[in-house]
Amino acid sequence: MFLFLLPDEEGEGFQQKKWLQQWLQALADGEESLSLLCGLSAPVRQLQGYPRALSQARQALDLCDTLRPTQRISDYQQLGFIKLLSAVSDPALLNDFMHDTLGCLIEPGRKAPWLLLETLETLLQENGNVVRAADRLGLHRNTLHQRIQRIEKLTGYPVSHPQFHLNASVALVIWRLSQNHLQDPP
Repeated sequence: MFLFLLPDEEGEGFQQKKWLQQWLQALADGEESLSLLCGLSAPVRQLQGYPRALSQARQALDLCDTLRPTQRISDYQQLGFIKLLSAVSDPALLNDFMHDTLGCLIEPGRKAPWLLLETLETLLQENGNVVRAADRLGLHRNTLHQRIQRIEKLTGYPVSHPQFHLNASVALVIWRLSQNHLQDPP
């Protein structure tokens, strides 16, 4: 583990993060192909804040190690509600929530068992905009509408329902974090 203490001068945080990203990318692209991950804490202004900053950086790094993002940097300040999910001590609780919310969309017997989950995730990321979601998925709008109808039939909720939107968004993050989507469902 390496610890970097970077000064947080006026407006330098963004530049330092950009420099760190470029440095990590250069290491990954180099002859040795060294892939490092980085966890960043919130800025610290006083010495008493260093233990908390170290804890934040470790938490961000743990999540970065789980998610393996392409940018290789996990910033604690940008984790949002993922910080809350990582604090749940019983992983079965998160797994149950994920399966209760999205389990009906997993189709193990199909060539692409995660197709409906990926469709729903894209639709939610595009804030329900069917045209943009279809474009991102490389689908005709009618094909996307058919998938949406299947999702709504299986879940019993319209994808535009606010509570379903929230639950599905959280469950999709749990799905991504848990790596359970890489294993065959029971």
